[in-house]
Amino acid sequence: MGATRRIAVSAVALSTVADTFRLTLADVTREAAGKLIDVVPSNTGALRNFGLETALGQVEALFDHAFKDEQLVGRYRFFMVEKTATGDVEAREFWAVLFDANYNATWDPEANYGWTFMPGSYDTPAMMGRFALALLAKIQARIKKYDTKF
Repeated sequence: MGATRRIAVSAVALSTVADTFRLTLADVTREAAGKLIDVVPSNTGALRNFGLETALGQVEALFDHAFKDEQLVGRYRFFMVEKTATGDVEAREFWAVLFDANYNATWDPEANYGWTFMPGSYDTPAMMGRFALALLAKIQARIKKYDTKF
């Protein structure tokens, strides 16, 4: 039962970190010039999920948990939300970010932690700004490309 309790306690701590991630991203994008991303309530209704409105489309960020090196971590999965020709809504996952209870994060779930978003840290706004730009780059990479034939 010890491991089960430890994981449950970790999940509570990770929920607090997830809240910080969402709120910090909202603060950084609200203050950014150009308003490239707006953090909005999620269409899922889940407390820690959130939506992102961008000039390139709508994104849903879903919070859940994963294991990284046998440690429970928080995970935000990012989905591009698109309407089909029939009016159905489809969501396609295009990115995931992992973080631990100490606010360490990785943009690549297979890589080591490479940044932090500790509340009050001098670097946090800059790192969240880089995160927002990386998110836009991932969305741009999904845009259909056409080449003119001569």
